[in-house]
Amino acid sequence: MAALRLGILGIAVMAGLAGCADDGGFQRETLFELEVGMLDQEMNLFQQAFQSGRFANRMTVRDGSVYIANGNGNKVMTFTGRGDLVRLVYDPERNPVPVRLGSPEEGATRGAVPYAFREIGEIAVTPEHNLYVADRVESDRAFSDDDLGVRALRVIRRFDETGQYREYLGREGIGGTPFTNIESLTAVNGELVVVARTAEGRKVYWYDRENRPVYQVELEPGVLPEPPQVDGRQTSGELSRVYPDPQKDLLYISAVYYPEAEGAGSVEDPKGRVYVLDLEQGEYTDSIEVPREEFDIDNSPDTRSIEKGGERVTVPRFLGVGPEGNLFFLGFRDQHSARLVIRDASGQVVERRSLELGGDRLVDLDFTVSPEGALYALIAREDGVEVAWWRTDRVLR
Repeated sequence: MAALRLGILGIAVMAGLAGCADDGGFQRETLFELEVGMLDQEMNLFQQAFQSGRFANRMTVRDGSVYIANGNGNKVMTFTGRGDLVRLVYDPERNPVPVRLGSPEEGATRGAVPYAFREIGEIAVTPEHNLYVADRVESDRAFSDDDLGVRALRVIRRFDETGQYREYLGREGIGGTPFTNIESLTAVNGELVVVARTAEGRKVYWYDRENRPVYQVELEPGVLPEPPQVDGRQTSGELSRVYPDPQKDLLYISAVYYPEAEGAGSVEDPKGRVYVLDLEQGEYTDSIEVPREEFDIDNSPDTRSIEKGGERVTVPRFLGVGPEGNLFFLGFRDQHSARLVIRDASGQVVERRSLELGGDRLVDLDFTVSPEGALYALIAREDGVEVAWWRTDRVLR
């Protein structure tokens, strides 16, 4: 296993970032809709009596199939692109006996499989259709990791293409020590990349097709390249998101920097930057500036923002990486609309367009970038759930 603990490295800043006008938006296409409820083809969005809170819902896409992890339902559903349920892995203590799917016959890819999840989270699917699900361990297996400064209580369950449980992964691979809180799972050419949160930043674990460790990288603001200065002033940074390249052994590390204020009570613009870490070389190779977006809007959910001169200034959220290193960023205007910016590997703007999310009473929202570069969204409202996509793959170069 190659272990990396990186200090401050030299880095080339890409200049000449191009811009383009917002041209009216990508058209949202609804693939299918789900009802709110507890049946096998429904989404449970609300807290139950035995739950301490509402859990996350996550979505990923592979070869046209849509995989949805329903946190409150403690189940993972697999749909065709038309919304036909073909696979269900469910916690029998939280769900009624499935009515649409029976137990799968041996070798079948359609059916319902019970599994006693404890608390599901992030999911990923490999090209071989192995399903990886982050889950919480039993309380007697959790422990406080003094080195990372947080509790370690997560493992990753692997299910094969028929939905059968095979084994769990920890830090060292199959049967390993629990992870700290898992922020993301990504399947890269059949390999698995895990990003876990620590007290100061993130730790990245990369596994090969046999689930053997390949890389481990500890990321904190202090080990990133020299932070940018603004008008000669120092800046302090925070890690935002980390995603792997879908084709190469690269990590894209998003950080937000805040210039030191000149006076008490002054407000400064945050600065966004994405660093490119080459794992084979063990060094940072590029960085991409992420300019802020300005919206004259009262509500801007799920993005870092400050108020300045009556406008809401935001650093767009890093959504993920598409083919050939295209980077996806999203800045919210409100709960109804957002602005998507796609940049190529050099930082040049490929597209900047608006996205209409539609509807009111938003409960949850999850985005994922497919391996082909299409943008998908799970849009959950009080009265129903929509699975939608935008054909961003058609504009990538």
